Amino acid sequence: MRLIYVMAVLLLTACATNQNDTQLEEIQGSQIPAGATLQDYGSIPGLQKAIVRLEDKIVGEGDFLNGKYHGSWTTYDTQGKISQITTYLNGRKQGAELLFDNQGYVQSKSYYHNDQLEGEYLLYNRRNIVERKTYSNGVLNGVQLKYYTNGTVMEEANYSNGQIHGIARWYDQEGNMTIEYTYDEGQLVQE
Repeated sequence: MRLIYVMAVLLLTACATNQNDTQLEEIQGSQIPAGATLQDYGSIPGLQKAIVRLEDKIVGEGDFLNGKYHGSWTTYDTQGKISQITTYLNGRKQGAELLFDNQGYVQSKSYYHNDQLEGEYLLYNRRNIVERKTYSNGVLNGVQLKYYTNGTVMEEANYSNGQIHGIARWYDQEGNMTIEYTYDEGQLVQE
C-alpha cells in the first residue's frame, strides 16, 4: 500500500512539473509582460485582458489574443497618467499610436500598418503641431513640414525613400520664404 502511495505522489509530481513547463513555454513565447495579471474573456477563446502593476500602480493594460498584443494597449507613468496608447493586431502595431507628455497633452500621433509607420505622423508641442510628415511602409515619403509656435510653416521639404529630394524651402515667422535649396536623393545640387 505504501508503494502505491509513493508511486502516486511521484506521478502527480511529474504531471505537475510537465504542466508548469508547458505554461512557462507558453508565457515565454508570448508578448505578455512578466508579472501581468490575466483575466480571460469567456466569449472569445484565447482573448485575455492583462494588467501590469508596479507596486500598487497600474503601469500598463490591454488585451492579448493567444499571447500576442491585440487591440489597444495603454501605458501609464508613475503618477498614473496615460503616457502611450498603441493599437495592435495579432502582435503587430496596426492603427493609431498616441504618445502623451507629462502634462497629458498629445506629444505625437502616428499610424501603423503591419508594424511599420504608415501615413501621417504628427509631432505636437502642447496643442500646436510642430511637425508633419508622411510615411510609407516605415520610410519617410512625401512632404515634411515644420512649424513655428505661431503655426506658420518654418520648413517644407520633399522626401522620397527616406531621403530629401526636390525643392526644400525655409520661411521666416511671417511666412516669407528666406532660403530655397534643391536636393537629388539626399545630395544638395543647388542653393
